[in-house]
Amino acid sequence: MISCLQEDLEPSDYDFRGSWDSRKYAIQIFMNGSATLDIRNRGTLRGRVKIKSDKMIFTSEDENDEIGYKRLDIDQRPTADSTGVMYMILEGQRLVKQ
Repeated sequence: MISCLQEDLEPSDYDFRGSWDSRKYAIQIFMNGSATLDIRNRGTLRGRVKIKSDKMIFTSEDENDEIGYKRLDIDQRPTADSTGVMYMILEGQRLVKQ
């Protein structure tokens, strides 16, 4: 039933696609809106992501996930630093695109 609610990412959010990593979070985001969120020492969520203004909202589609729902504040949308490394800042954590 949840799969019928799937939404693709909006073109304005395509820059979030890919694998991102920091000391606290590991995230994979796909164009069709599916995602995996791993919070170090807390657990994993496999499901959907929605990007709404300054929030990234993850919702699990697997009842066995340790995390069912997580909302992260987007402090800095994906951008490149002076050396060309793509990064974004969520909840004060700098995530680098892998």
